[in-house]
Amino acid sequence: LAGAALSGMHQFSLHHNSIKPLILNHVKVTLIAEVDTDPHLTTPKVVGSYLKAPTTTFQAQSISINGSRVRVPLRMSFTHDFKATPGSVFQTDVELVASSEKKVAAIAIARGNYQILHDSNQLERITDQIRSSFKSVVGRFAGDGASLIPGLVIGDTSLQSQVFTQQMRRVGLTHLTAVSGENFAIISAFFLFLCLFSQLVSNCLFQPQSLFAFGGSCLFFQICLHRN
Repeated sequence: LAGAALSGMHQFSLHHNSIKPLILNHVKVTLIAEVDTDPHLTTPKVVGSYLKAPTTTFQAQSISINGSRVRVPLRMSFTHDFKATPGSVFQTDVELVASSEKKVAAIAIARGNYQILHDSNQLERITDQIRSSFKSVVGRFAGDGASLIPGLVIGDTSLQSQVFTQQMRRVGLTHLTAVSGENFAIISAFFLFLCLFSQLVSNCLFQPQSLFAFGGSCLFFQICLHRN
């Protein structure tokens, strides 16, 4: 009951905030925001009688809009390629439109250039490199089964086709790629397997204090690694 109440309050705050007049009036604004998830280039698709060009989408957290401090989650949509890692701060002119997505307050459509104000920190760059390398290795294998692996391990569904994603939703299996205890178990088991190669580590790993530290380290790494 408490969870349902908090979820309802969150949804209400997303759709009743200071940017709602900007959405209704279709006002173009200057946005400064921080990248939350990996930018993903969509594939071209047919809409009606024309071909819709690919766009770069990702989730971002606004910092300011037209110079005023506003903190709301947004779904960014660039009509051109966007090169930045999670944690980077950028500035661009956008048009805010309503969104049916439950995680964001609006869609911010950017058609012009953007400026990177701050790069991501060292830890975020390292985890981004790990995610990119992992997806690059998996991307060498064809088929929907291979595209499911990043979702199972790090919660990344960017390699999955739209048709495959719809099929997953239809049969109720989208929870497999959600960041959950399953992902944590896979990553923990992987690190435990590596640690067993070291005799010194394996001798002290199964002490209560060591297990607690090991579990905490894996959880911290999982939080840094996952970007949904």
